[in-house]
Amino acid sequence: MDYKFKRDLKNSFMIVESGFENAGYEKNILRYNDIDVLVPFHTVEINNVTQVWYDITGLVSLKDYLMQQTITYELMRKVFLYLKIAIDETERFLIDVNHLSIDIDTIFVVKNDMEWKLMLIYCPDNNQSSLDNILEFFMDNVSKEMMDFCFKLYDSGIEGNTIEGIINL
Repeated sequence: MDYKFKRDLKNSFMIVESGFENAGYEKNILRYNDIDVLVPFHTVEINNVTQVWYDITGLVSLKDYLMQQTITYELMRKVFLYLKIAIDETERFLIDVNHLSIDIDTIFVVKNDMEWKLMLIYCPDNNQSSLDNILEFFMDNVSKEMMDFCFKLYDSGIEGNTIEGIINL
């Protein structure tokens, strides 16, 4: 998925060219429902190309958020738990998990005094849903004491362990 950013004085957007040509029935679900865990977006048609503008104003990418934190077991568990909550919420609306961009750069954190949650990017042309990037990020950024645990997590993810299994670990 190729994307670019546009910022002005009040708003920040992540812009993806294409993305809704293959949306099918999900287009109507997104149009008529407010799914709290998806980054809000609108589409713009420019020169017969559909651009999807995701409103990321006030959000922080998961990667940027984690780079500012000391990575602990509890923080890792929190990330995977909130990711599972977000995925479960989208599945409740019959959104295919393969149409979510689950990547360390395209998952966003809402962090304020009232809540902490993850928001996902809906991208039907993406067709990949994998925890590999998140697991690799943790492997690259944990202390030496946590490295063995991260290898265990990564191996379980590669072997096809679900997010529930990773949380249980």
